[in-house]
Amino acid sequence: MQKLHACLILFTGLWCSAILLPTLISADALRLFFAPICHQIPQRSLWLFGKPLAVCARCSGFYFGFLAALTLNFVCKISTRKGVLCGALGIVLLDALNGILAVYPDLALFRFGSATLFSFAVTPFLLQGQREAVDLIGKRWIQRL
Repeated sequence: MQKLHACLILFTGLWCSAILLPTLISADALRLFFAPICHQIPQRSLWLFGKPLAVCARCSGFYFGFLAALTLNFVCKISTRKGVLCGALGIVLLDALNGILAVYPDLALFRFGSATLFSFAVTPFLLQGQREAVDLIGKRWIQRL
C-alpha cells in the first residue's frame, strides 16, 4: 500500500510540475492540455515570473493541496471528520458563488485557499477509498485462484 501511495505522490507531483512549467519556459502545449479541465482565465490565476500558471487559482489549490495532503499523509496519518469535509466543501461553494454575487473581492488567493482547504479535508477519504478498493480487488483476485 505504501508503494501505491508513493506512486500517487509521484504522479501528482508530475501533474503539479506540469502546471508550473509554462511559467518557466514557453510551453503552450501544456496550456492546451489543461484547457479542457480549466477555464484558465488570467485574472483568476496565480502568476509566477510574470506568467499565469497553466490552471486557475482554484484548480491550482485543488492540485497542490492534494499533493501536500498526500505527502503529509505519507509521513504521518491525517484524518478528517465528515463535518470538516462538509465545512470545507461549503467554503469552496461559497467562494464559487462569490464569483457571481461579488460579496467580497474576487481574489485568486481566496480561490486558491478555499480549494487547498477542501483538498486537505477530502484526501483522507480518498485514500481510505483507495485502500478499500485495493483490498476488495485483492480478495477477489485471490478467490479466483
